[in-house]
Amino acid sequence: QDLYETVLDKKFDKRNFRKNVKKMSHVVPLDEKQQGVMHKPAQLFSFNPDQIENA
Repeated sequence: QDLYETVLDKKFDKRNFRKNVKKMSHVVPLDEKQQGVMHKPAQLFSFNPDQIENA
């Protein structure tokens, strides 16, 4: 979230950040999750630069 806020120079509501990221066409979910952690593993995402040109 900090990275997006810095790059876009925009504040995001922490409660809705994940939902908003999932709506972005240039962020694509991967079929893998974080490994080697004791808590619930995070869903991993990838950046799709082809979609940024169409946005």
